Amino acid sequence: MTEQQDAVERVLKALISGELTRDGLTARRISAFLGQSTMGLYHHFGSLDGFLLRPVEDTRVLFAGLHGLAVLTLSGRTNLGDAERSGEALARESARRLVAAILLPRASGHRT
Repeated sequence: MTEQQDAVERVLKALISGELTRDGLTARRISAFLGQSTMGLYHHFGSLDGFLLRPVEDTRVLFAGLHGLAVLTLSGRTNLGDAERSGEALARESARRLVAAILLPRASGHRT
């Protein structure tokens, strides 16, 4: 694993454990957490977005899935076969499952 991959893994695990929060996703806070300067973060990743949106393939899958959920919700077709719950509730649940399927397996060291 490269230093850059290790940094991403450390931040991901800290987010999952609650050690870092969504509000802590700033260049300064992430750099401090990793024990480096913001210059180091920008040097290795190009930008904060470059750090947060790695790897590109997973990011594309996540955005495509979330876009699909948004379109289904806006068109009123999210609750396919589930009339008990609202489309918005199902979209939120589906978005959480999508994020977990993409991000959480990596934190535990394996991918499904």
